[in-house]
Amino acid sequence: PLYGTPTTPRVRVAAFYLDRDPVTRGAYLAFVQQRPEWRRDRVRALFADRAHYLEQWPGPLDAGDALDQRRPVTGVSWFAARAY
Repeated sequence: PLYGTPTTPRVRVAAFYLDRDPVTRGAYLAFVQQRPEWRRDRVRALFADRAHYLEQWPGPLDAGDALDQRRPVTGVSWFAARAY
């Protein structure tokens, strides 16, 4: 649906909620501390692109300094976001 052509039929998407504020690196760090299966060094390849999953973090349990931890988390998969 995002890359359709003018002749591609439209697809209806069900209503969903979107948070006003993004999930921060710090909040996601707390999540991976509680759910170690979502750590960068432990996530299953089936659920995340291991080459890019949390690739901007200095380490599996290091989301950066205090300023970094207030930034939005990026580099998560759809599966990881759903688990969060």
